[in-house]
Amino acid sequence: MNLIHLTSQQNKRRNFDHPLLDECKDFTVEVIDGQIEFYIATRNKQAFDDLVLGNLILVKWVVGRYLHHWPESRPYEDDMASEGICAVTSIVAELHEVILVGQLRAMMVARIKHQIEEFLNNNRSLVRASLRTNRNRRKQGRELEYTNSVTLDEKLVYGSRDEGLVCVDILDSYDIIDSIDKEEFIDIVLLMMEKYPKVLESGSEQTKILIENIIRAIRGSTYG
Repeated sequence: MNLIHLTSQQNKRRNFDHPLLDECKDFTVEVIDGQIEFYIATRNKQAFDDLVLGNLILVKWVVGRYLHHWPESRPYEDDMASEGICAVTSIVAELHEVILVGQLRAMMVARIKHQIEEFLNNNRSLVRASLRTNRNRRKQGRELEYTNSVTLDEKLVYGSRDEGLVCVDILDSYDIIDSIDKEEFIDIVLLMMEKYPKVLESGSEQTKILIENIIRAIRGSTYG
């Protein structure tokens, strides 16, 4: 699995809107410069909040670059937004003297990229519920839903069936099936059958469930 790393040449970006970033605006350099001076002079909470808000647009821009150049990051939009906001906030908290706007924003972009890449490269083996499901859980004050997993590609490349690996994760993850759209889940299984027929057969042997019954359960009783 290649590590995600955004280079300075990867400047194209997708439009990225997120509820956590609804209030961010693209302030001018003069406005940000004034915010820096006011925060250093007063150190009050409002000045702190204004300086953070004045630079959250950087999170939208950087996350948009990941979404464009690293499509595998797209399931983690919520996490990238959170990591980016934390990065901007931490830089402002560490600011103790007046610096140029360009210097401040360079520090923020570097911290945003570092925290996003650390999260993505540590957690891409997580299977998560859909963005819609987890956003509903967030609104309800509930924990986001993740299940540890290793992708089929990683298992085929780095392991062998002789090592006792469970080759079909989805058969061991019934607890998250209800959170996946029916069409998405069927597409996953059909893709598995088409691309990895032997892997699915191996999973069927291990679980003692006939492949036909797996498909029948997915199309019928699993979803009522």
